[in-house]
Amino acid sequence: MGKRLGHMIREFREKQGRTIEEAARGLLSAAELSRVENGTKEIEYLIMEALFETYGKSLDKLEIVVSSDEYRILELRDRIYEALLQKRSADAEELIRQYKDITDEEKLIHRQYIQMAEAISNYNKAGKLTAVLQQLKTSLHLTTAEIKGQNIHLFHQEIYLIYMIFWMQYQCGDTERLLDNARKMEQYICEQYTDEEEKVKIYPQCIWLLGRILLDIQYDKTAKYTINKGIDCLTENGALHWLTQLLELKKECEERLGEKAEAEECDRYLDAIRTLYEVAGERQTKEISLALFMQSSTQRECIISNYFLKNLREEKGVTQYEMSEDICAWETVSRIESGRTPNQKKLYRLWKKLGIERERYYGFIESEHYEVYGWVRDYNRLIGNEKRQEAEMLFERIESELDKKIPVNKQYLERARITEKLRNGRISNEEAIEEWRKILAITMPPLPSGKRIYRIPFRTEFAIMNQIARTFAAMGKYDSACEIYAEVLKQYHKNESTLRGHVVQGILLYVCYAAILEDNNELELSEQIAKEGMKFTIECMRGDTACKILANLTCVYEKRKEIELEMRYLKDAYYLSRLYRQGMLTDLLKNRYAEKQISCQLQE
Repeated sequence: MGKRLGHMIREFREKQGRTIEEAARGLLSAAELSRVENGTKEIEYLIMEALFETYGKSLDKLEIVVSSDEYRILELRDRIYEALLQKRSADAEELIRQYKDITDEEKLIHRQYIQMAEAISNYNKAGKLTAVLQQLKTSLHLTTAEIKGQNIHLFHQEIYLIYMIFWMQYQCGDTERLLDNARKMEQYICEQYTDEEEKVKIYPQCIWLLGRILLDIQYDKTAKYTINKGIDCLTENGALHWLTQLLELKKECEERLGEKAEAEECDRYLDAIRTLYEVAGERQTKEISLALFMQSSTQRECIISNYFLKNLREEKGVTQYEMSEDICAWETVSRIESGRTPNQKKLYRLWKKLGIERERYYGFIESEHYEVYGWVRDYNRLIGNEKRQEAEMLFERIESELDKKIPVNKQYLERARITEKLRNGRISNEEAIEEWRKILAITMPPLPSGKRIYRIPFRTEFAIMNQIARTFAAMGKYDSACEIYAEVLKQYHKNESTLRGHVVQGILLYVCYAAILEDNNELELSEQIAKEGMKFTIECMRGDTACKILANLTCVYEKRKEIELEMRYLKDAYYLSRLYRQGMLTDLLKNRYAEKQISCQLQE
């Protein structure tokens, strides 16, 4: 993962005043961490992610290269979680067995995960509370045994285990001590997690536990204040996980306080969330269970090195022998493409031969300073919310921090400048498309055949493609716009990974593709893409995007004159947009719903 990630890890550690032994605790040896910080050792994705978590930072802001083995581990974790959540014990046991076969149990992060999953499976089957509680404590102890004093820094897997232990203790009736521990946990998260994108993954579960206990001991007003903090954390970050559970708890609280209007509003939000699951064809889980404490939102970005290399080589018409020349034996290339975990230095050399300097790309931009990635995320949000003045000020700050000689940084900055010139009318649509294509070619030059999209795009590359497609649509060239989205979707499927490894691009792709298909009156395909997108956003627990997809679907049903569906989805999209504070969309949906109601009344 290179020197730059190592520099970030060292910067995090030094800012928090932690020794290298403290920072390595439970994940790897101090000597190994030292080599990671110096950029001389590569570590697997899950350990790097956990290191970031102990500092309250999100690895999701970066694009990370993983091997097919690493990706399979991530995929197995997702499947184990689903099986445990749905209490499919036989499936869970088989998946856990597969996980054991492909992971090294000497690594504590894997051994702990296996013990945790087995404990949940045992509880689902037999419900033996005391025995399972002890299993969970034993699992937590694997990585926390070395913690001394107050210098506590946890990764998410440990936090999930703590929540599960709290939940089991709650069922044993140990409320008084549990209230104090839950409050300490909330304080830890608020102090440690300055990165809101990471905080939202583990804060709502804590708030639900705290709110539940406060309601049980009849501290209703304190419970309401606490629950609202959890809901705000979710909605401000566009997340969906645990929102149903917190709204159910809030409704109970409002009813106790005699706040009928607020309780009814909770019902409207809950109805709207049920509609999202209905559209996605997914089963909504409401029951509080051990597995549910593992539920979280994600914006992960993983490129599978093996398949990426193979697909790119084939698209460029290069043989394995030609690519391996002066780097390695051609048999090595064959083994890598077949799934063998590659030597990273050789991998980067092979990619470079195909025109990809991937070791230099991490996220929309490349910087040694993690905070700059946070600024980029904030800038993108400000632009999305039409807060232009604030966005321009932040862009100047980003520009001053970036090394403009690095291709991906130059690409990111130029993309923003072209967009601004187009918005201000200083260039035409055609000129903007030509300029975007030029900067896309910095990292993704067209093939000799003229083909422009021939591999999975990285984040900035997809942002450029998306702007080109939307500009084509604005010109009425819908077929050209749809062709871009269809080809990008094809590349993701070719890489043999699910879109859950490409959340940022996947969300934007589904929203924009479905909308442009509807504009072009391709209503059946628009509905299909919208429903696929809804399923995807539910999998990633992205409620803000799900709301936009639902709003798009109302336009499809309006054109098909399916009035009942259109009106129901309009109402639900309105309440969701209000919940997620999507000001402009909320106003649009409110006005449209009011107009439709008047129209329906006149027709009657």
